[in-house]
Amino acid sequence: MDRLGGLIARKFGKSTLTKQVEAGLNIEAANAAIKRIWGALITREAKAISLKNGILTIYASGPIVAQELKFKQNKLMAEFNLGHKEPAVKKLKIVIHSLESEDKSC
Repeated sequence: MDRLGGLIARKFGKSTLTKQVEAGLNIEAANAAIKRIWGALITREAKAISLKNGILTIYASGPIVAQELKFKQNKLMAEFNLGHKEPAVKKLKIVIHSLESEDKSC
C-alpha cells in the first residue's frame, strides 16, 4: 500500500518548496561552472541569478564581462548541463547590472 505523501506527490507533482530548492541548487551549480571556466576573479563580476524555462539569467558587472560571457556561452551551457539527463539550460540571458549593491547587503 502506498503512503499518503507518495500518492499526493504523484497526483500533484513537485511541491513549491521542492521546486525552490532545485532552483537554488541549479543557481549554485551555474555559479560554480562560471568559476571553473573563468576562475575565482570572475565571481565578483558575474553571477547567475535565475533559471526559468531553460533560460539562465546572469548578471554581469559591465559590458566587457558580458561580452566574455557571450563568447563562451556554449562552453558554459555545456559545463552546466553536464550533470543533467536533459539540458536544463537552453539559452543564456546576460544582463548588465551592478553587483556591488548586492554584495554589501550580504
